[in-house]
Amino acid sequence: MDKLSNQDIKALFDLPPSDAIAHLKAKGLHIGWDYQDTHAIAHARSFTIAKMTSLELLSTTKKAIEQAMGDGIGYKGFEQSIKPELQKQGWWGKKVATNPQGRDELVQLGSLRRLKTIYHTNRRTAVMTARYAAMKEVSDTHPYWQYSAVLDSRTRASHAARHGVVYRHDDPFWAHSFPPNGYGCRCTVKAVRESMVDTVSVSDANTQSLADDGFFPAPLASHLFDKLWYDKAREVFGQPKALSVIAQDMADPVRVAGFLAWVRQLQNSKQLRGKTYGVGLLSEASLSRLAMEYGVNSQELSPVVGLKDTVVARKKYDRHTKSGDALDMTALTKIISDFGKPDRQLWDSKNKTILLIYKTIQGKTIKLAVKLDKSETLVVSGYYVDERDIDGGLRVDFIKKSNKKTLLFRLNRTG
Repeated sequence: MDKLSNQDIKALFDLPPSDAIAHLKAKGLHIGWDYQDTHAIAHARSFTIAKMTSLELLSTTKKAIEQAMGDGIGYKGFEQSIKPELQKQGWWGKKVATNPQGRDELVQLGSLRRLKTIYHTNRRTAVMTARYAAMKEVSDTHPYWQYSAVLDSRTRASHAARHGVVYRHDDPFWAHSFPPNGYGCRCTVKAVRESMVDTVSVSDANTQSLADDGFFPAPLASHLFDKLWYDKAREVFGQPKALSVIAQDMADPVRVAGFLAWVRQLQNSKQLRGKTYGVGLLSEASLSRLAMEYGVNSQELSPVVGLKDTVVARKKYDRHTKSGDALDMTALTKIISDFGKPDRQLWDSKNKTILLIYKTIQGKTIKLAVKLDKSETLVVSGYYVDERDIDGGLRVDFIKKSNKKTLLFRLNRTG
């Protein structure tokens, strides 16, 4: 099999990175004292710099990276624009600062070395996340992916050992070892046709992750995949086999872990930014009902459902926490793992929402409210309920069969 030349690798990273920039722009801001303060997988949806505790400064630095990528001015352009601002704000050199435990310590803030790490790590992660999404889109024709390391004195031995190996695009190897796999990692991946594969390496349960400790780009958990699945699901709506593949990807263990990490991060943050996380696909019956009630063509909608950050953090979540019915991690894991398999689907005529009802193995009942908001299908509320309250408000409006056993009812009150 042909291998990537140095020129190929250079070309990959010098392409106009529109999708990569979109991925970076979609990231929220997260304050962390150490890199590990943000769960490794949560980095797929958040921008953070260790010991940068100003949201304004984080935003300025993030925009400077986006600008440098978009204008093609590279690291030097980024350095020239951001260094004076960091120095002006006092985020430069070694200084005594108070850590989250309330103790003073001598820390390294800005430096040229740190700027290079900040720029190249965020740029490579964004580019490779976009690369992952692009290769997923052509996995029907190019189902195998080949790992490629830059074989020089700076290449990690574990990365060099994987150079040239080939795995299917859906092999578990890519869930934990899609590059970059550490600071300064220059590895890449290319998609190939099955006919071009001479010998296919098969991963096994003992395959170790190539990523450095605390480093996990997790492209599947990124905002970029929310958009990819949103568009693709709309295109194949009405094709059960194609939709089942999307649903399977959305319930991937990495995706689930990313969702839980995103929730924890939101609950620790000081403010919300109107972000959502794609949690699964709505049934054809429920999507059609929403379309009918809102007076839109169901073919213009995507069955991909996003869960709003307000459901799991801040005012609404705090209110349910106080009343003792807020969703815990057990409920959230159930929701994203089994989103397309609710025990019941109900129509709330008062609030014009689809209610999805799930039962946990602990015998508790989860209720999610899904509505249409500017052509997006969103989970706008969710909490534990007493199912008897739901049953008390039901009257049958119509019965719609879906997957042989799904019933859709009208609910006069939310319970």
